[in-house]
Amino acid sequence: MKLTLLDQLSRYIIHKASRGVKSSTLTTQEARLRRLIKRGLLFDSPDRLAEHWKDAPACSFVVGWQYVESFFKWCHPRAANKYEKFRQEHKHLFKVKPGEMRREPKVTSWEEAFRILTTTKSLPLPARNKSLVLLCTGMRFNDSELIDEDMMVSGGKSARNREIYALPQLKALGIDPRECVGIVPSWKLRDLLAPLDLRPHDLRHLYAEKLARSGKINELQLCRIMGWENIATAKWYVNRVLDDEAKRILDGIFGKVTV
Repeated sequence: MKLTLLDQLSRYIIHKASRGVKSSTLTTQEARLRRLIKRGLLFDSPDRLAEHWKDAPACSFVVGWQYVESFFKWCHPRAANKYEKFRQEHKHLFKVKPGEMRREPKVTSWEEAFRILTTTKSLPLPARNKSLVLLCTGMRFNDSELIDEDMMVSGGKSARNREIYALPQLKALGIDPRECVGIVPSWKLRDLLAPLDLRPHDLRHLYAEKLARSGKINELQLCRIMGWENIATAKWYVNRVLDDEAKRILDGIFGKVTV
């Protein structure tokens, strides 16, 4: 019996897990490949995939391509050769500039994102509510689909149980994260947020930055709340806030200097 691509993907993930690959990495890789398969974007020819990702950030393009090549090397070596050849012939598409691996949101504050999401008329209600859940809880989209009745996420990318903390603004709007499971697919939410200069993951970034700016949460607490495996990520947010605060104080003393 011929296996479908989805069947082969399941076997590929089991194979990678047996080789010691981190569960968080596999969760991300499986989710991304599964979306591509369901949308019919994995073919012997790589041109259609490149066209689909033409507007993606370079870092996302490169990592996604690596996932596809690795998968095809395991189950379809001939197709993998075509993807590798495409990469060699279009090297300019795979160049990542310094700093591009951490893309800054175009909307730079939690308050601004909250204002946009609560006042815009362009978002359907399910997409608006889901976006506000992500902004007020800091969950990854996939984690928000796993939340249970006790406001716990079991598994997900961090591969451990953790409690979800919602900001009071969400309750004031009458939105319950547990009632927002399955109301809008991730790809559709991404497309709906794009005209507002937002991405689903930007909302998580802004939540983490808001907590760091509160001054009431240390690095370890921030790491646990966000479900990060590495405390270095929390330190990046805290140090960023400290740098911004230092700059604000210096600007107040010496005046803003433009170079």
